[in-house]
Amino acid sequence: MTTMANNDSHKGCGSPAVQQKWKELDRGVNELKRQISVKKEVKSLELLNENLDYVQKTWQNKVEQDSGLAQSNAAVKEGCLKQANFIMQTKEMMLQQIVNILNRAEQIVAALTDVELPEWKRRQQLACIGGPVDTSLDHLEEWFTAVADVLIQVNQELQKLQDQSKKYNSPDASSFPGETENFTLSLLTKLLANALVVEKQPVMSSLPQ
Repeated sequence: MTTMANNDSHKGCGSPAVQQKWKELDRGVNELKRQISVKKEVKSLELLNENLDYVQKTWQNKVEQDSGLAQSNAAVKEGCLKQANFIMQTKEMMLQQIVNILNRAEQIVAALTDVELPEWKRRQQLACIGGPVDTSLDHLEEWFTAVADVLIQVNQELQKLQDQSKKYNSPDASSFPGETENFTLSLLTKLLANALVVEKQPVMSSLPQ
């Protein structure tokens, strides 16, 4: 396996295999960016919660002030229950969408930190001893930044969902959003920790004269 890895390093970044791998990573990162559309959906969910909360509070006040409205109370409660169920289902679908995004992000983070970054380090070491390899960080920087942006957005929307659950006493206020947020932060931490790693490379003066 080591021999194969070294041979791949000597082939440089212009080999068809490497170029194909980078194209696939590009597609994966771009698809991840396209999927992060939950911001508008979280805002829509907030509006639904606000509307339900308003109806429940104002109707209760009206019933207390006018006993004649009590006959309509059951119908209003049923409507509110349907709205609450719709909100719950919408939130569950949204969380599943976020989980799908995170599962894809996990694969890309692994590819970047466990494959692409070590390969770049090997190319840098080869360049230090005169190897004709490309040590540009352009691709890595672009991918790391794009995935980090997605994870930060996901984390922000998860926090909003948790805030909504607390604010409106949502019956589905489980630990799931919190667990998903922890998973998001673990991916972001792994990504940033590897992005900030600076490994000392061999220098020419240390080589035998």
